[in-house]
This record gives sequence, C-alpha cells and structure tokens, in this order.
Amino acid sequence: MRFLAISRCLKKNQINQEYITTFHFRGYYRGSHIKNIKVLTQRNIFTLGMDYILTLDSVKIENEDLWCKLFKYQKLF
Repeated sequence: MRFLAISRCLKKNQINQEYITTFHFRGYYRGSHIKNIKVLTQRNIFTLGMDYILTLDSVKIENEDLWCKLFKYQKLF
C-alpha cells in the first residue's frame, strides 16, 4: 500500500549494494504500533538530519519498524 510520510533521516546503513535508511516515526500504521520507518534503496540519496516528504510502498512490519520501498521523495528546506 502506498502512503506519504514527512520525516527526518536518523540513520543510514549499507548492506552489500542496498541502503537501509531509518526515518523518525511515532504512531500507528494499519493498527500496528510503529517506532521507525526503514527505507530500502539502491543508492545513497539521503542526508542525515534532513527532513523529507516520502512516498513509500509498505513491505512489512517487524519489531515496531515499518519496512518500505521508496517510490518518490522530496527534500524539505
């Protein structure tokens, strides 16, 4: 399911050729408590501490983390 989120980049990790970026989020998604959004990308495109508008496709919920694939993003000021 595709959705929008406005969030701050908190942490970046690289595993092989894939990047996992952690974004701030506190709340609920489809009835599940979420503490972070983890975004999977093929490139290192995010800057730590910057705010973004993210269009995401949800993949799974694991340990209060919402794992997503990035569809589109826009950096905020």
